[in-house]
Amino acid sequence: MNEDRLRTLVGLFLVISHFVIALAIALSYGSGGILFDQMVTSFGLILPLFAGYATIILKYFIDHRHDAPNSTFVTFPFAALTLLVPVLYVLFVLIILALKSFNVVFGSFEQFKTMLGVSETIFAVYVGMLINALFIPKATAKVPKPPSTRPATEA
Repeated sequence: MNEDRLRTLVGLFLVISHFVIALAIALSYGSGGILFDQMVTSFGLILPLFAGYATIILKYFIDHRHDAPNSTFVTFPFAALTLLVPVLYVLFVLIILALKSFNVVFGSFEQFKTMLGVSETIFAVYVGMLINALFIPKATAKVPKPPSTRPATEA
């Protein structure tokens, strides 16, 4: 897969997911699945991490809005993991939110918060590595040219 295409897919997915998860939290409150203070706490736990990712991604897309596409291909394992990890992360957050909203698994909101905090910590490491690889430009060191070994020509 082409790196630009992978970057676009992952970037758009994470930015859109940010808003989908916020909407899911609000809907959970609206349907009576969580209380108001639980909704606010959920926003406070989930959205800052996504906002950090979204900011890096949006900055990259804004800074490179006129760049020509890069045809560099990435390896299959890198592409697969780069697509799979964010999808699993978003699904996991949505599933544990649904489980809390329907009171299926968690006996208390504290258990939900603990599960969410631990999972965010684990996934943040992996998603952060992928964001770094795709959206944070690498400093390119300028290698000085070796001095010319050709004798100077006289004019």
